[in-house]
Amino acid sequence: MQPKANELRFMTKNDGCVHVHPSSVNYTVRHYDSPYLVYHEKVKTSRIFIRDCSMVSVYPLVLFGGDLYQPTIVCVSQVAELVKELRWELDQLLEDKIRNPSMDLCTCPRGSRIIRMIQMKQKTNPESFQ
Repeated sequence: MQPKANELRFMTKNDGCVHVHPSSVNYTVRHYDSPYLVYHEKVKTSRIFIRDCSMVSVYPLVLFGGDLYQPTIVCVSQVAELVKELRWELDQLLEDKIRNPSMDLCTCPRGSRIIRMIQMKQKTNPESFQ
């Protein structure tokens, strides 16, 4: 049984329990394929609400979400090292692109290699990160 819209809640690092605001297009969503949401705004009225939110899968969080100190993200050490290297390579690639906006990420060797790795990872089992 899916929870009612006003019963569905999420946890934030600083505020604890938050709810999707009734004005959000996601207010009526009862199930998300990922337990993570990104949001633009929090408001506090009768309780803390998030607005302008979108569900996000674990892969973008792992690749673009900053330092990973969350103890709930657990994976095999070899996978963790590969992800760490991929993040570093991706950061370097993005810095190169910022310095050289005309660079074609799909045709440069580093870019095409990283894109292939990300595409390959998308096809694998997302349960490798829990």
